[in-house]
Amino acid sequence: MKRKSWITVLAACLFIALLALLGACGESKPKRYRVTAESGEGYTVSGLAQDGYEEGAQVSFTVTVTDETKEIDAVTSADVAVADKGEGAYGFTMPAKDVTVSVTLKDRSITPPPIKYLVTVASGEGYTVEGLTAEGYEEGAQVSFSVVVTDETKEIESVASADVTVEDKGEGVYGFTM
Repeated sequence: MKRKSWITVLAACLFIALLALLGACGESKPKRYRVTAESGEGYTVSGLAQDGYEEGAQVSFTVTVTDETKEIDAVTSADVAVADKGEGAYGFTMPAKDVTVSVTLKDRSITPPPIKYLVTVASGEGYTVEGLTAEGYEEGAQVSFSVVVTDETKEIESVASADVTVEDKGEGVYGFTM
């Protein structure tokens, strides 16, 4: 009987050891892959996890341009398709390998404000000019104004300019293209 007990105890210990060994194999940590942003001047990349990502994880990061004369041309990777989420945010789904992200900047296109030209009116007696803005007019703008006779003994003989052709639109209204 002692021998049977001894075999039963040994069999139970082997069974428990086998279960522990199989359980430990199933608890392995999933592999994590690194995301590296290539370094460069004029921008920073933030939001990437230092300890990497598991396959299938959604990776999100931000590119901030630090050089005010530049703007983002492209954010790419040879390893995955990088999606532009807008306002400097980017992302992709993590593959089962390490990923390197590249940022390309370009010169910012700066559009100068439009030039506005002022319209000046020669001073005189017996009339006023109304409808002109003090801010001026852009090239190509249609400019209209009124000439109001304030002296009943006078009338308008002509309205002219040395720089543009003034058109009489009738009833004291005149105009030209700037």
